[in-house]
Amino acid sequence: MDSAVGRRLVFVLTLSLVGFVGLGFRLYQLMMHPEKQYCKSHSRMYQGHIYLPAQRGHILDRNSNPLATEKTAWDLYVTGRPENPKEFARIVGSTLNQDPETLIKRLPEKDGQDKLVSRDIPGEIYDQLAAALEKYSETTEKEERAKWSLRPRFLRFYPEGDLASNVIGYVGADQVGLGGIEYTFQNRLEGAPERVIVPVDSLRNILAENDYIKQANVRGADVILTIDAWIQHTVEQEIRNLMDRSQATQAMAVVIEPKTGEILAMAAVPSFDPNDYQRYGEFRRKCRPVTDMFEPGSVIKPFIVAGALEAGAVTPDRVFDCERGNYAVRGANGRVLKVIHDDIHRFDRLSVRDIVVRSSNIGICKIAAQLGAAGVSDILRRFGFGLLSGVELPGETPGILRSPDSRGWSALSMYAMPYGQEMAMNCLVITAAYSILANRGLRVQPHIVRGYCNPADGRISLRESQPPERIIATEIAEQVVEMLIGVTEDPEGTGYRYCRIPGFRVAGKTGTAQKAGPTGTYEKGKRIASWAGFFPAYDPKAVIFLMVDEPTIGKYGGELAGSSFARIAEKLIRYWGLLPDQIEPWIRATSQKTESWVDQEVDDATQTIPSKSAPEPVRRGVMPDLTGLSAKEAYLKLVEAGFRATFEGTGRVLHQEISAGEIPSTFHAGQVVLGSDPYKIRPAEVLASIPDVGKPHADTGK
Repeated sequence: MDSAVGRRLVFVLTLSLVGFVGLGFRLYQLMMHPEKQYCKSHSRMYQGHIYLPAQRGHILDRNSNPLATEKTAWDLYVTGRPENPKEFARIVGSTLNQDPETLIKRLPEKDGQDKLVSRDIPGEIYDQLAAALEKYSETTEKEERAKWSLRPRFLRFYPEGDLASNVIGYVGADQVGLGGIEYTFQNRLEGAPERVIVPVDSLRNILAENDYIKQANVRGADVILTIDAWIQHTVEQEIRNLMDRSQATQAMAVVIEPKTGEILAMAAVPSFDPNDYQRYGEFRRKCRPVTDMFEPGSVIKPFIVAGALEAGAVTPDRVFDCERGNYAVRGANGRVLKVIHDDIHRFDRLSVRDIVVRSSNIGICKIAAQLGAAGVSDILRRFGFGLLSGVELPGETPGILRSPDSRGWSALSMYAMPYGQEMAMNCLVITAAYSILANRGLRVQPHIVRGYCNPADGRISLRESQPPERIIATEIAEQVVEMLIGVTEDPEGTGYRYCRIPGFRVAGKTGTAQKAGPTGTYEKGKRIASWAGFFPAYDPKAVIFLMVDEPTIGKYGGELAGSSFARIAEKLIRYWGLLPDQIEPWIRATSQKTESWVDQEVDDATQTIPSKSAPEPVRRGVMPDLTGLSAKEAYLKLVEAGFRATFEGTGRVLHQEISAGEIPSTFHAGQVVLGSDPYKIRPAEVLASIPDVGKPHADTGK
């Protein structure tokens, strides 16, 4: 028993000794190194956080040119009441050019209060304001309890102004997309707000420091468009001129690369500047090429013909009586239901081909009658009319296309739809339908987004492409395309006078549609003039649709939209460096012009070599003198001399390796160097390679 009590006593004394030793060690720590023990808890007690707004992703064109970016603005916050509020407000007001009395009213009323005093301070004023406030802080008492801070805000900025604004859209004051790509890809473009640690006092009021700068600087994903900014600018400029020339209410255009379905340009004028979107109404801000519907007119005719050819109802050579421009449509009881008038297309007998070339309304109605109501509805729907195109833009309308079993279909619908009445669609759907013909019957999904870029690592992910869909057989599409080439090549074609491009075969169709008013009846004198076409016809690089709404000077699709198409196409030919597929017409046309083959983007102060005013006669097989000529003029001389050439580069000819007057040996190749400054010759700018001397060759090899 005594032994057990002794063991317990020893155990208790041992525990007590260990406890006292532990307490002593802890007391030593607290007395000798208190900062190590309280550092973390103190930090947690006197630290808070704020969320800085996210930086929005950029919107880029296909060549990575920025169309929508961010610019940093700064908000001035003040925490606590300044000891000298008038002086503080005077300094801030003089720097920002704001009323000091207004600023005083915005200052905190008590210590610890945090208030926004001024917002959206431009970046160029940031340093000036920060320096002024630092100077103020140095003059105040150390007990000054008010603190100031400049906190960043990221504002949307559109460096190209109204360029492609209807496509890009705009953002509201909260930096949330309200239209266009900004709206559709809000989730991708917006970034996550950043959490920043800030000091606080015991009441959890922020003890503001001089500024808050984002350290990670990670923004939302960049969206890469299929739009080419140069082509977009060219198209917008042309349709703006078109609207001015015709005194129209608006004009629109779409350019598609048919093989890929990529939209190279989509424009509507008048448009708006998204940097100041509040100044404009909804009409200007919406993307009208996909939101607004209209009756297409005669541009619909080729699709009726395609359906009739596919069904075997007609052949290209079958002849129809076009009734000299007046055709009475009768019902089953013999009663006249409607009289179709061809006011300017009064023909007797025309083949199916010539009905398209000369745009006969009566002829196309008779072709549609051979196809039947169900066939007309089916072929138009297969080409996408009455359906959504699926483009990545908000607000697209599917259009109107009634079926024969619907309530809206009447006995007259069969004789109205073939030339574009009793139906409606948007610009993009029409352009996409012509892309199917350009692709010889294959439909490729039209799209305006090429991919996305992760700004953290620069990795680009392209959009998933869909396999093309066969709409009509290749041979049927080829037959229709030949008819559309006749529209511009045949002297009787509606596009012959205005829509041709010398040296290039163009396929297309004019359209002139009456415009219905609010009551549903057609208003006298109000029309929509349009043109849809593609070039080069046998290897299409671009499909272009243009429309002009309510023109008052001129009224037909060829003279208005068709002439603008030709100007846009010629600029695209120069931009892409396309070479003609018809050499002789190109030579005849270009020999009468003095315009340069390429755009001269040379500063006024840059020295250039002038063209020669009196060139020597060109002899076949003899190298002509090319120095000082534009690329176009040099190419013309080379072809006339019997040489074969390919082209790269821009500017005028600075140097030619084969001297003028020399007769090169067979298969000799030489270089002609282009440039804008004779003192800065760059050998990489090669103009021509001439392998077949003395042997005329129409194929330029490009």
